[in-house]
Amino acid sequence: MNKELLIKHINGEGLTEEERRKVISWIDESERNEEYYLGLMESVIAEKVTRQTPDVVISKEEKRASFAAILSRINGFKVAHTLPFADSSRRKIKWLTSLSACAVILLFLSVTLNYLQYSKNNMKESADLSGSSAIALSSTVHNEQTFYTENGVKAKIMLPDSSVVWLNSGSSITYPQVFAKEERVVKFSGEGYFEVRENKFAPMIVTTPRGMQVKVLGTKFHICSYDDDSEEHATLFSGKINISRVVGNKVVVKEKEMKPLESVNFTGTNRAVLISNSDTTKKVAWRHGELLFDKTPMPDVIKKLERWHGVDIVVKDSVILKHSFTAKFSTESVVQIMELLEFTTPVDFKIENNKVFLSARKK
Repeated sequence: MNKELLIKHINGEGLTEEERRKVISWIDESERNEEYYLGLMESVIAEKVTRQTPDVVISKEEKRASFAAILSRINGFKVAHTLPFADSSRRKIKWLTSLSACAVILLFLSVTLNYLQYSKNNMKESADLSGSSAIALSSTVHNEQTFYTENGVKAKIMLPDSSVVWLNSGSSITYPQVFAKEERVVKFSGEGYFEVRENKFAPMIVTTPRGMQVKVLGTKFHICSYDDDSEEHATLFSGKINISRVVGNKVVVKEKEMKPLESVNFTGTNRAVLISNSDTTKKVAWRHGELLFDKTPMPDVIKKLERWHGVDIVVKDSVILKHSFTAKFSTESVVQIMELLEFTTPVDFKIENNKVFLSARKK
């Protein structure tokens, strides 16, 4: 099922009667499809709320509670105040066919308005969500703000100096609530795209847990530094950055000045590899909702899919890791991606209990 079609159905707009019947039929085919639809619905609502209130983060539990209350008002029946999607015996969602576009729009507006009211009254309490399971986590400790995106979630945030950072799935950024006059220190892990506001008197220093340090005056650049990746790298889009690597108190790669369209890869041996004329379009395709694989080794494919869709992928046969994969995705579901993988490589898949199992195809 096309993800874009499902999102249109959730928004209650742009569908023909035949497309509506197609969506409902697909939902009714299996509990897995129903679960996927409900999860997508929650993500769409969360995205709309975040777009309206970009500087405030609300936990998944609170979003779900608001969602349940609104559904109760719209449909005229009671929905448990506890997490409405947590019970394995979920009620069927055929009632969705009776929701008009106006009702769905009301749902989105109600979530936004309720959340705005909630955030005004409880700003201090909602600032620290570090102890809860959330779609996006934000916490404040000792005047430092940390923002974290779970797998399957992306975010755009604004730093205290009006610099902007886009976070890919499974990423985190920590920065002071007010930058110092001499330098702007930012701690980063995962994948992100930075547009740094120029300040020649206070450079921005971006550091990663693996030792990469990026010194910035004002520029646009990309960082990828996941803990479970074999390499970390940075790519300069415009402006100028100085890059180095420090492990402990030891400088293992001296500071280098990078030019636009250059990338630096740091390997596990603390060796820096400079690449000129880097393909910047591919580096940030994720910002535009595109997932690209170009002869990508299967271990990297699996990591990206887990982060992109927030799923667990279990490899049952190690020979699978020797394959590579080439494809481009945007709105496709996990099932659709797995079907293409199965068609183009000797790999079979099955999904059980929200986990994807990959096995080598028997000859």
